[in-house]
Parts: sequence; structure tokens; C-alpha cells
Amino acid sequence: MADDQDRTVPLPENSEPQQPGGEVTPAAEPAPGSAPEPTPTAPSAA
Repeated sequence: MADDQDRTVPLPENSEPQQPGGEVTPAAEPAPGSAPEPTPTAPSAA
């Protein structure tokens, strides 16, 4: 279940360690679309 959630809503915590230069940007795009939060940093702080 955890893997599925990560794929649906890419968390910056998992994306940063993998590629802090490439993953962060693409991950931030789907994040606001899946989550009602306007800022991709909001879920990161939470």
C-alpha cells in the first residue's frame, strides 16, 4: 500500500534523496494536482 501511495502522491522526502535536482521539479507538479494544497511545500512540511 505504501508503494502505491508514494507513486500516486510523490513525497519530496523520497524524491529529494533520489534526485534533488530532477525529481523535485516533476514531483511538485503532480503533487498540487493530487492534493488540494496550492503549495507543494505544504505537504513537505506536514
